[in-house]
Amino acid sequence: MHGRLVGRALPDRYAEAVRRRDKVAVPIDVRWSGAAFTLRVPLAAMTGAGEGQWVWDFRVAGLPLGRWLSDVRDPAAACPTPFRVFALPDGALVRAHAHFTGTGAFAVTCWDITDLTETRTRATETTETRTKDRPHLTREPAKETS
Repeated sequence: MHGRLVGRALPDRYAEAVRRRDKVAVPIDVRWSGAAFTLRVPLAAMTGAGEGQWVWDFRVAGLPLGRWLSDVRDPAAACPTPFRVFALPDGALVRAHAHFTGTGAFAVTCWDITDLTETRTRATETTETRTKDRPHLTREPAKETS
């Protein structure tokens, strides 16, 4: 993610992701070039902070990150974003949705779906194995009747 801070001296050059429900914070590595910054969203640390789907807000130099200097009334509707699935280096799969809230705050909803996808894969493989073992149970295409 790239951004810049406007109208503030920068004594504290740090960033963090803060989980909405219980305020668990995850530090973020951030690179600065004057008032401009670049950061990587730490999905592994965010999903490792607890089970379930969580919403995370971001703070840069102690300030909430978002689209604040804008005349857009509803940033969430004006800037829709897709859900994405990321494969992390440790093999985990994470579904993430980076988005702007109705008030303009930047947030990421993330969920570790590794176990869910493994369960579905095993169920699919089991069904395919059963079908191969018993060819008479294969599904026939629907027939039209008049």
